[in-house]
Amino acid sequence: GGVTLGALAVADATTGARRLSLRVSHDIWSIDFSPDGTRFAVADRGGRVHEFAVADGALLSRHIAGLPDPAWSAAYAPDGTLFANMGLAVARFASSGGWPLQLPPFPRGAPRATTVLDRDSAAPILRAAAHDGSVWDLDVARGTWRELPLDAPIAAGPASFDQSGTRLAAWGGSGVEIAPLDGS
Repeated sequence: GGVTLGALAVADATTGARRLSLRVSHDIWSIDFSPDGTRFAVADRGGRVHEFAVADGALLSRHIAGLPDPAWSAAYAPDGTLFANMGLAVARFASSGGWPLQLPPFPRGAPRATTVLDRDSAAPILRAAAHDGSVWDLDVARGTWRELPLDAPIAAGPASFDQSGTRLAAWGGSGVEIAPLDGS
């Protein structure tokens, strides 16, 4: 993530033609599309997660954690529930755009990236990369975190998972590190 000045362009994946031009108030750290493809979420440096309609770019909801920290990333579950790293916590938002629902506290450091594993499951696993380079899985149904065994910590800068959640790219200050994740 990290698009300068909150500017965002959405293009047609087939033709490359620009479909939408949007702006949020802070630098963009993450973008994720809903499972049904009708919405996308934008997490920004100002601690907000904005949801837009893919069809016309209309703002559907804005989630604000009320923390002085960035919203590092956003990820949708199969039922449309939106998860986001907001400051030192991981928040879960109902599709109605209400206040965050309680999740167990993130076990270590500030989360920098999230993704939902097994997006077709009714009981998804939320994967999160911590500020200290560790990676954790949250069993949403049980409310328990489990640390993934890693050969070495992953770079602690801004990060993003691949679509399957089995690789993590992270900025380490001198370059991007891409790490495979076991224990999926």
